[in-house]
Amino acid sequence: MESAEYIVAIVTCNDSKEGFERFADALLKIDSTLCSSKEEKINIERFAGLLHTKAQNNIYIYPPGIPIAVTGEVIDESMIDTLNKYEAAGLRIRGL
Repeated sequence: MESAEYIVAIVTCNDSKEGFERFADALLKIDSTLCSSKEEKINIERFAGLLHTKAQNNIYIYPPGIPIAVTGEVIDESMIDTLNKYEAAGLRIRGL
C-alpha cells in the first residue's frame, strides 16, 4: 500500500533471508530513483475550477481511502493543493 508520502510494507519473522534481501534491494532502488528524479511542474490549473464549489462525491485516493473532501463539502485552497500534489505523484484520484 502506498500514498504520496509513505508506503506500507509488511514483513514477518517467517519471511526468508532471500525475501529480506530482495526487500532491502527494492528499497535501495526506490531510494536511488527518488533521489535522482527531477521535480515535475504541477499543473495548478487542473483543479482550479473546483475551488469554492461543493464536492459532488467523496474525493479520495485509495489506498488509504480517507476523503480529501466529502460530498457537499466546499473545496478550499488546501484541498486543491493536496489534489495537485497527489496528481503530480501519479496517484489516482477518485470521486471527480
